[in-house]
Amino acid sequence: MLWGDLGSLTKLRDLLARLGSQEQDTAALHSMQWAHGVAGTELTLEVVGPSSGDCIQHNQGGRIDSIRWPGSTDDFRRFSELVSSLIDARRSGHQYLESARNGGVTIIVSTGEYPDELGSDSRTKG
Repeated sequence: MLWGDLGSLTKLRDLLARLGSQEQDTAALHSMQWAHGVAGTELTLEVVGPSSGDCIQHNQGGRIDSIRWPGSTDDFRRFSELVSSLIDARRSGHQYLESARNGGVTIIVSTGEYPDELGSDSRTKG
C-alpha cells in the first residue's frame, strides 16, 4: 500500500509518468525521501517488455521485505492517470493499480484514509 498527502501523491504521479514515457526505466521507491514502505518493505518499480514475469516478492521471517513491481510503459502511464484522478478529487480515496503482471500483489494508492503511523515504523508513509 502507498499512501500520503497530496504532495507525496503528486511526486508518485510524476514518477509513474516518467516510467510511462521511458524517461526512466527503474525506480527504487523506498529510497525516495518522500516514500517509505509499510514496515520497511522495499518496492522497486521496473519498466519491462511483454515477455517479462510477474511481481516478485522476497520474504524474510514471515514478512515481505521487498517487492519487484514490473510494468509496461502503458501500465505506468495508466497508473499515473489513476493517481492524477485521486489528486484532482482533493478528498480522501484510493485507487487500485492493477495489471496482468501484479502476480497476486495488490497495489493500492490512498490519501486521507489511513493514519500516518500505519505500520510498525512511524516513517511508513509513501
